[in-house]
Amino acid sequence: MKKYLFLAAVLTLLFYCNYPAHTQNVPSATDTTLENNRKKIDRIDKQLIELIGEREKIVKEIGIYKAKNNMAPLQAARFQQVLNKAIEQAKRKVYLQNS
Repeated sequence: MKKYLFLAAVLTLLFYCNYPAHTQNVPSATDTTLENNRKKIDRIDKQLIELIGEREKIVKEIGIYKAKNNMAPLQAARFQQVLNKAIEQAKRKVYLQNS
């Protein structure tokens, strides 16, 4: 249940971060560009769900390993490493898009 709430939050955030504020002029549903882009988003959403599910399985395996080996569930250094890497990747992506 938590992973679905997380996914819903991520997708909502992505939607609102990229959604233009001027929504009064909504294109017709028959607009092929609009439909094609919606299909692309649907495919990406499906991939995201599959990737999050795959990640969830690996996280569970790691949790089992840590429990069997008396390791702390959360290791601050590793958490910070993962967070920093994600931030750097996001910054590079934005930089490349703005270049």
